[in-house]
Order: sequence, then structure tokens, then C-alpha cells
Amino acid sequence: MAEENVNTKCNYHALHEASIKRHDHEIRDLDNRVTDNEKEIYGFNVELKEALKTLSKLPEAIQELTKSNIIIHNKVDASNEKISKLEKDINEVKDNIQKIDNESKINVRKDLTQNYTKIKGIVYVGVAIGGAALSYLINLLIKAIF
Repeated sequence: MAEENVNTKCNYHALHEASIKRHDHEIRDLDNRVTDNEKEIYGFNVELKEALKTLSKLPEAIQELTKSNIIIHNKVDASNEKISKLEKDINEVKDNIQKIDNESKINVRKDLTQNYTKIKGIVYVGVAIGGAALSYLINLLIKAIF
């Protein structure tokens, strides 16, 4: 009798085997998914370590950048000072050129008013000499005619 019980299958044996196969398949599927997840987590860990390694250099890079910005700022300030000095020098040169240009122009009214007495004297002398010369020429002409 004992042998009969061992060899005898229960009525739900086929259902149980199908359920076991289904569960076995689900377990293998879950195992594959866990393996894929482990691989993915490993990849994330590698990428995270690289990112952290790169980020660990960031404070030093920011410090170097800050130093560079200070140097650039100082050079820009020095250049601005030089530019301001050059603009001032250029404006002085322009003013000097304008002054020389203005001084070199003949200002007739100014010259006449400043030198009126000299000019008046020259004109009187010229008129006197011209009158004397004219008088001499008239006398010569009269002598030649008569």
C-alpha cells in the first residue's frame, strides 16, 4: 500500500507542476532583473566616483579662477588708468594745436588796433614820400614842357 501512495499522483499534480514552472520562470526573470540592476548600480557607482573625483577638484579650480579674475581686474584697472592718461594727453595736445592754430591766424582787426599808431606813421611817411615824389615829378614835367 505504501508503494501505491508514492506512485500515485494527486489530482492537482499537473497544476502544481505548471505553477512551479511558472514560479521558476518568474524567479529566473527576477534574478535576471536583479543582475541587470546590480550591473546598472555598478555603472552608476563608477560614474558617481568619477563625478566626485572631478568635483573634488572644483574648489581648487574656482580658487585659481578667482585669482585669475583678480589679476585680470587689476590689469583692466591699470589699462583704464593708462587710457585716461592718454585721453588727457590727447586733449592737451588738441588744445595746444588749437591754440597754435588760433595764434597763427591773422586777425586783421586785432593787428590794426594794436598797431594803429605804427600803421598811421607808415601811411603818413608813405603819403609824404609819395607827395614829395609826385611834386618832384610834376616839377620835372613842368620844366620839360616849358
